[in-house]
Amino acid sequence: MMGMIVSFGAVVAWAYWPANRRRFEEDGRIPFKED
Repeated sequence: MMGMIVSFGAVVAWAYWPANRRRFEEDGRIPFKED
């Protein structure tokens, strides 16, 4: 259970890291977008 939380946190942090966020958006795979 704790591992799932840590993994999810790492994915969120990675996706929101500015350099990776742009690549995510270009790929259209980012699962969360703020309005």
